[in-house]
Amino acid sequence: MKTKKAENIIFLIIILLAGILYFSGMPFSLLSINVQNKNIPLENIFYIVNSFFMSIVVIMIVKTINKNWIFGLTLQLLIKNIFDNGKLFLLGTIVTTILSIYVYKPLNRIPTFGEIIFWVLLFNFSVAIIEEILLRALLLNVFKNIFEKNIMLAIIMASAIFGIAHIPGMINENIFMIVIRVLGTTSVGISLSLIYIKTKNLWTVIVLHFILNSFGSIIYYFSNSNEVYEIAKLWPIPMIIVCIINLKTIKIVENKNRTNGI
Repeated sequence: MKTKKAENIIFLIIILLAGILYFSGMPFSLLSINVQNKNIPLENIFYIVNSFFMSIVVIMIVKTINKNWIFGLTLQLLIKNIFDNGKLFLLGTIVTTILSIYVYKPLNRIPTFGEIIFWVLLFNFSVAIIEEILLRALLLNVFKNIFEKNIMLAIIMASAIFGIAHIPGMINENIFMIVIRVLGTTSVGISLSLIYIKTKNLWTVIVLHFILNSFGSIIYYFSNSNEVYEIAKLWPIPMIIVCIINLKTIKIVENKNRTNGI
């Protein structure tokens, strides 16, 4: 029992340290200090590299401490899981994408191939991987161990941290919009947590997270406008509705016989 408690504490420390390094872009951001290039935002390149690097390091450390820890990094049943358990999430993603169009309208430019590949695909993919490893495969499972049979409390705790972690990107908003957006990101976290526990497949939630971020951000590259329309600030509402429906429809009963991969 003491060993399990100590392991949970160690994993919480790993999550905290990895989270700090992730948000700061360390250690790769150090490489950009003496580099000057106006055409290539190297700090963002290092941020992407850092996210992939941190993902690998975290998995290696956790597996060293507990070789039986299951992340769920398997491609088995990936497509089936996405459509069986994530179709409502995908519908919410489409609605939020439609709302995001109002952020950057008019759509008066064509993004370059590099922007689509580098910023929309690579950047959002790296974010989805590191956040799902830290917040679903690690934090959620640690809370499940701590709260034992109360899986829903574990989901809410992990998802609330996921929502609160996005506050630094909202510092220019008023308090009402910050609350709405935190509720939105927390709702996304709850939905992804429910899907992860149901499928025990981390790639499923990585792909869903990636699609949500990509669909929302790609519109940015089709416009030269920086004007924000008020309706766009309603984007959290569809995901909150999706979360409520998922809470009613997704049965959080783990399948002990499923092949979970790494």
